[in-house]
Amino acid sequence: MEVPAFLRNGKILIAVFAVLATVSAAGAILAIGGGTEELLLGLGGGLVAAGATIGTYLFSVRAGHPHSHAVAWAGTIFGTVLLIAVVAELLRSSGELAELQIAGGLAGGVGITLVILALIGVVDRYTSPA
Repeated sequence: MEVPAFLRNGKILIAVFAVLATVSAAGAILAIGGGTEELLLGLGGGLVAAGATIGTYLFSVRAGHPHSHAVAWAGTIFGTVLLIAVVAELLRSSGELAELQIAGGLAGGVGITLVILALIGVVDRYTSPA
């Protein structure tokens, strides 16, 4: 089966996947009984995750990394954002910590993760063959 010509354009393909992901996320949130607040939080979080993932991929490609490395970096960032969202929701729903404590702890975790990823990038840059 041949892929339609308009789907061969990378930008159009990304837009199609973005629309499908948004509709799927909204449907899932509404199906489990979420209201307007949950829908807005879910879609806002999705935009942050998408922006971080696409931005990481584009930055990696522009920095000269091969496509496979750029995809790996983007996948790592997406997984990190997803993990942060799950941990934040679990901590928030437990009621044991204040919102500021949760935000501070997660911000510290994100900072440490970014430092580790940057160090991995530096090691990769200086140890890869020219």
